[in-house]
Amino acid sequence: MTHAILRKSVNTPMPVADYAHAIEVPLDAERSMLTLCGMGPRDKATNAVPGIQKDQGGTILDYDFEAQARNVFQNIDTLIKDCGGDGLRNVIDVQVYLVDIKRDFGKFNELWKEYMVFQDGWKPTRTTVQVAALPLPEIFVELKCTAIISKEK
Repeated sequence: MTHAILRKSVNTPMPVADYAHAIEVPLDAERSMLTLCGMGPRDKATNAVPGIQKDQGGTILDYDFEAQARNVFQNIDTLIKDCGGDGLRNVIDVQVYLVDIKRDFGKFNELWKEYMVFQDGWKPTRTTVQVAALPLPEIFVELKCTAIISKEK
């Protein structure tokens, strides 16, 4: 019987609740499937969310979507590498959660092309939806990914 393996990253922010960074499921002798937790833009070193502008009372006034999305892609790349993969190139499917799809969808598509469309023509499947909120009020984008990694390099 194939056994799933809990995977933890020391180079990405800890999940905001009690769940794994990733689950690795061996597919065969050479490959494993990784199911990653929903990954947001928090910084590993500070745990802060980038690009947030607040007033003196702490109310969020605005956010830098590009800064958040870039951190999300970097966190996913790092997590896959921590699990033994090559990074974003290993991703086969992405679920994208945006708090303001009307405002941020166009910029996300630009960044998607930069990070997820590869020169050899590879690009993962994707679903993009708007959500009312994400687990932290400062977060406006989160990605949930599945990747295939090679066990031997």
